[in-house]
Amino acid sequence: MKQFVTIVIGEEEFKARFQYEQAPQTCARFASLLPWTQQLIHVRWSGEGCWIPLGNLDLNIGFENATSYPRPGEVIVYPGGISETEVLIAYGSVRFASKV
Repeated sequence: MKQFVTIVIGEEEFKARFQYEQAPQTCARFASLLPWTQQLIHVRWSGEGCWIPLGNLDLNIGFENATSYPRPGEVIVYPGGISETEVLIAYGSVRFASKV
């Protein structure tokens, strides 16, 4: 089971740890997708974070360890439903939530 992954954004590299205890389905799914390359967009209204829009991609996972307020350094996944599937990488204060 892969425990760590390196996230590369531009010329910067960040070591990330999978948290299998809190989100086993999400971690296993993303580990199965590696190596993974996607477009990264700075969030516009949410705060200090970067966003990866995944459209209608079905990751075939449910909600695990869900939060709208990730701490700096956390990577969160919204598996879709109300809005598109998304990944958010927080580097500061950020609120990540869909409006109904």
